Amino acid sequence: MGRAAASGDGINWLTLGVIIAFHLGAVAALFFFTWQRLAVTAALYVLAINVGIGMCYHRLLTHRGYQTPKWIEYIMSICATLSLEAGPSSGYRFIACITSSATTKATRTRRARAAGGHIPAG
Repeated sequence: MGRAAASGDGINWLTLGVIIAFHLGAVAALFFFTWQRLAVTAALYVLAINVGIGMCYHRLLTHRGYQTPKWIEYIMSICATLSLEAGPSSGYRFIACITSSATTKATRTRRARAAGGHIPAG
């Protein structure tokens, strides 16, 4: 999806459709407001960002900064997918591979260019 859009091959209709659907859903949500739904939204936001991205994708899956039982790792991965970023096995392990201190700067630069150049190689 991203490579076709970045290379100028035209409009990526799948991505455009998803973006339009999310925006229509956001406008529709204004007509269904309740305080209970706002509290649920805030709780899911905290789970997705803090537990999912910060603790799971970044600290656990990328750096292996701590150990957890597998069932907790799976629950945290589900929380991470609520943020609609890449899945647990794709993006963050790839970034860890690029930025690993065991690789040379030339290797990191080559890998970053292969990824489209949008990941810092230093």
